[in-house]
Amino acid sequence: RLEEAKLAAGDLIAAALLNQGWGDALQRLADAAEAGGASLVRVQRGRRAAHLSSAEWAEAETEIIDGGAPPGSLSVYPEQAFGDGFCVDHDVWTDAQINRDAYFQEFLRPRGVFFHAKARLYSEPGDRLTLTLKRRLGLGPYQPGDIGILDSLLPEIHAAFRIARRILDAEGAALAQAVHKRGDPVFELDALARVLRAHGDDAEHS
Repeated sequence: RLEEAKLAAGDLIAAALLNQGWGDALQRLADAAEAGGASLVRVQRGRRAAHLSSAEWAEAETEIIDGGAPPGSLSVYPEQAFGDGFCVDHDVWTDAQINRDAYFQEFLRPRGVFFHAKARLYSEPGDRLTLTLKRRLGLGPYQPGDIGILDSLLPEIHAAFRIARRILDAEGAALAQAVHKRGDPVFELDALARVLRAHGDDAEHS
């Protein structure tokens, strides 16, 4: 399993370098982790804002973000749940809470998945990116040995994230430069309308 998981993590780096093939790469990671779904999910102010998902889970993740899943309190981990490695549902909630939660029982279970393992790849106040694995139904929660294997993949997973972010930054800067040739300052904003960068002399001194 470790060798298969390492190969899948390498596929994520390839997807980041090529800036394509994320769905297939995440699917291979999901398969190696005995998961029915793997997603990179951006959470802003406690709500899902965007995602890249494994090929077989993408439709379900879109449904979640569009509000199609029960608004269960257990659908998003609290920030304090995360450390340096993967964390699991039982680090946050009890069996009793999970068993009566609509998100787990009415949305995840009918789709053949149930328990999670999650790792935080990036975080700042009110904004984070996590890798989420949804384990196949019937396999039970991830055990310490499973988490040890997943934690060993984090260097490659973090590398893939850094590469993807740099590519997106470079693409954004190139687009801004092209627009700026018209003579107007250009501002790059994030999803919360915060200024990430200003391009052009007027912008830099405003």
